[in-house]
Formats: sequence, C-alpha cells, structure tokens
Amino acid sequence: MRLMVKKFSLFLTLVMAAAVLTACNSHEYAKGESKLIEAKELSGLAGAKDSVIVDMRSAEEYADGHVLGAVNIPVSDIVINVPVKNMLTSEKKIQKVLSAAGISNDTRVLAYDADKMSAARMLWTLFMYGHENVMVINGGIDAIQKAGIARTQDIPEIVPPFSKRVNPARTGWPR
Repeated sequence: MRLMVKKFSLFLTLVMAAAVLTACNSHEYAKGESKLIEAKELSGLAGAKDSVIVDMRSAEEYADGHVLGAVNIPVSDIVINVPVKNMLTSEKKIQKVLSAAGISNDTRVLAYDADKMSAARMLWTLFMYGHENVMVINGGIDAIQKAGIARTQDIPEIVPPFSKRVNPARTGWPR
C-alpha cells in the first residue's frame, strides 16, 4: 500500500510539474507582417498583374457594385455545410474556385466583405491550403466606400492561371 501511495505521489508531482511548465508559461509569438491592408491602399493595387481583388459578398451584392477589377467568390464557394456548417471544402474545389477567379500560387489575394467575417474566412482557407500571400481589406466594403474608391458593375476579364494547384510544395500533398 505504501509503495502505491509513493507511486501515486510521484505521478501527481510529475503531472503538476508538467502543467506548471507548459500551461503557465508566457509565450511571445513572433510578430510578422500584418495581413490587414487599409482600404486607401487598395487603389494602388487595383489592376496589378500579381494581385487579384476578391469580393466575398453574395453574387447579388457583387452585381450591385464592386471594386474595379474585383472577382466574386462568395463564402459559400469555399465552405461545405455537411456534416457541419462552414466546414473547409476540399482541395479540389478550392483549386477550381481559385483557378476560375484567375488566382495562381503566386497571386496576391486581397479580400473584402460586408460582414467582417467572409474575407477572414478566405484568408484562413488559403492559409490552410498553403497560400499565404493573402490580405484582408480592413473594414471591408464600408471602408472602401469611405475611402472614396469607385465601384463598378463591370465584370473583369479573368485569365485562368497556368498552375491550377494550390501550392503543393507547402502542403506536402502529392502533385
């Protein structure tokens, strides 16, 4: 019995030490480049060959007016709702959606929305598939309007990218 108490005490001491050393540790995370861009900076990037502006609003909202050159990728195109709502969609579907929007592995993606969530969802989705060259327009369409950036109903000509794959070198998936 005494041996069992000693073993239990030793085990409890090790568990407590592990909890103190890991859970109570203050971490400093590396500060990287911000993934937010101010709306006023968008004017200088519109039409850049290496950038695609993505309007994450619904097709109807996009048709009512969007930033010149912006393509429309509603959030419903990058999620699935089975078995649970708002799940990450498949790599194959993401490749198809991005390719149809003219986005390649080397494209800088600048996303905006109206709900302060959809553009962040695009950023997260692209991060999950290894595409880190993505930024969110701070404040979405409201900030774009306040910055005085003109809106249009013209649909841009989309040039499909050469590579349709989402950066396979970063994901480790087979080519």
